[in-house]
Amino acid sequence: MSISRLLMAHAAPAPGPPVADECPNKCAYRCSKSWKAEMCNQACVACCHRCPDHCVPKGPTAPRDSCYCYSQINTHNKFKCP
Repeated sequence: MSISRLLMAHAAPAPGPPVADECPNKCAYRCSKSWKAEMCNQACVACCHRCPDHCVPKGPTAPRDSCYCYSQINTHNKFKCP
């Protein structure tokens, strides 16, 4: 077996297509009725990126508990995520 074939056999697989970041769209909808939409959106996107499943409660009035990781993030003993 030639060296080039050995190298090709052990080469890392090619990366797949980049995954679209869904957090901004999910958070825009989550914060659509907030009186401080920009602040809400920034906090929401930060929380969404922290969670491995990128979960955000669906809709402006959905309970925070519908996404476990999202509901557990705290800052100064208060909920960080809107």
